[in-house]
Amino acid sequence: MSAPSIVVRRGAAFGDAVAATCVADKLIDQGYPVIFQTFSPIHSVIRLHPRIADVTDNVGFCHVNLDRAYEDDPHRPQRHFHDMYFDYANRDLGKLSMSIGKPVNCKPHLVFPAQREQTFYEKLRSYPKPWLGICPRSNNYLVRQIPDYTWTAVAAGIHGTCFWLGNHAPAPVGIVDLGIRDVDRLTGFLATMDFIVSVDTGPLHIAAALGTRVLAINQSNFLELRLNDQNDYVTIAPPLNCLNCQKNVCPKNNFIPPCSQIEPSLIITAANAISAGFSQNKVSALIPTYNADAHRLNRCIEAILPQVEEVILSLAADGALPSGVLAGPKIKVVRHRLGNLGFGKNCNFGFRNTTHNFVMLLNDDVFLEPGVVNKLMAVMTSHADIGGVSHLLRYPGGSIQYGGKYRDSGAQGWFHASHRKWESELKTLTEQEVVCGASVLLRRSAFYDADGFDERFHMYAEDDDLSMRIRRAGWRLFFLPDAVGIHEESMSTRSNLQKYGWIYEGNKLMRQLWKPYWDHNKNCTIGNFNYLYETQNHQRDPELVH
Repeated sequence: MSAPSIVVRRGAAFGDAVAATCVADKLIDQGYPVIFQTFSPIHSVIRLHPRIADVTDNVGFCHVNLDRAYEDDPHRPQRHFHDMYFDYANRDLGKLSMSIGKPVNCKPHLVFPAQREQTFYEKLRSYPKPWLGICPRSNNYLVRQIPDYTWTAVAAGIHGTCFWLGNHAPAPVGIVDLGIRDVDRLTGFLATMDFIVSVDTGPLHIAAALGTRVLAINQSNFLELRLNDQNDYVTIAPPLNCLNCQKNVCPKNNFIPPCSQIEPSLIITAANAISAGFSQNKVSALIPTYNADAHRLNRCIEAILPQVEEVILSLAADGALPSGVLAGPKIKVVRHRLGNLGFGKNCNFGFRNTTHNFVMLLNDDVFLEPGVVNKLMAVMTSHADIGGVSHLLRYPGGSIQYGGKYRDSGAQGWFHASHRKWESELKTLTEQEVVCGASVLLRRSAFYDADGFDERFHMYAEDDDLSMRIRRAGWRLFFLPDAVGIHEESMSTRSNLQKYGWIYEGNKLMRQLWKPYWDHNKNCTIGNFNYLYETQNHQRDPELVH
């Protein structure tokens, strides 16, 4: 007997409705078909959600009413959209003895059909890439607008082509006017852009849900409280101490809010940094850390710094960066607003703050030999469908810590090849089912096609899960034995994993997620994601995948 449908309502603005589809996703994960009520102008956008059963007007009965979910929250300057939506949803679902739990992995998904996207691509193909879409304003609030003269100055300094995604005409000088007059045309161009720059608007949320990269401008709202770390976005802001006021009318200046007067050079610098990544095979290094030992972290940085264009050190709010850590123009420290993130969530936050299209993910106790990144990049760039390349890791004493992974016939899980041996069993470049996340080169597009790390994993097995989702998205993974690093992998780390139950919880979640795959792929070769498995896990309609 099929589960009854649950009716979820969120009217109001475009971005609010898109963000609220995360509530629908959690209900669908529990086996409930969802009917989504919203205002009619956005029906065509919400229908791009691959799993919502139907979209109707926001009138009549509903089980979950998300209207006013954040508007009436007195603490909204400190709270995320999804926290407030989930509070309202669980309040209503409690009447049905139901719950969707806490807001984890709340990345909205919209899928624009590939055939339709191609028609928009054809309209732009004569313009130089990269293609930057400009979403200049909310139509309702001056505190979410940038004046046209600023965009004229921005366009003059941008590499690539700027396209006007505003619905007022004409476009400022130097920007191609796409004639946006309806949401369907807007959505098609948002899906086609290489990236967009936007204030807090509906187009920003639609673009992020489509998987388009976003340069977001913080004004009256911090967009870190609107978007998810599994989105590919970065924020900039004017240098003011009154940002995130959460007011729709500026108390300082009703007509020219200070936050609307952002310097064009700030936008230009950030946009050109993103643009450069589309045309150059440059590499960012990401080192997620918590309470690192300064000597160990510095040794990691010293080894990787000459091999990459930037090093991002990613920390939780409660993580300590030890004194004496290396600093320099290529080293950037980013800190999350929350504490106790876990490895995967810390990586997602750090990853979106990297600049380039290739990212070397490193544990802070991994020390690479010279030339490792070049070797991995040679593999990565040899074929366009390679999503990740890992390599040989040895313990400080010389024995092998990681020499690729394998899965025995019938096994539900993976093992390190050649572990504690002196010679690697894999002698040549080898395609892998999963790779080790302690030191791996990842393609940005593959990482985001897989939605980044699953944030339900605190610390253990999250790299295996990410690998599986990268492959399920159509990318390949490889192990290269002649690129070498040292991995200390201290025993205290493993004792902590056991102490807090992270090994048990990680393995338990892996079994829940991947047992159907293991059951259907019992041999020790790279398994397939067959139709039965995809259907059971609510994968997207293949006709809609782009």
